[in-house]
Amino acid sequence: GIGGPPSCPDGSLTGDDFNAFIGAFAAGDSLADITGIGGPPSGPDGLITGDDFNAFVAAFAQGCP
Repeated sequence: GIGGPPSCPDGSLTGDDFNAFIGAFAAGDSLADITGIGGPPSGPDGLITGDDFNAFVAAFAQGCP
């Protein structure tokens, strides 16, 4: 939500979101756990690993809101 309404998404996947994700990924924040790889289908698997980073980069490249 950086650059948008406080504490919520701003509708665009931009550099601020990438920076926030990297911070969360490095800190082990549960918000970075976005994939079901190695866990339940189509959802977080309880682990913040490379699959979550790869999924975020793919969404970022597509400009996914």
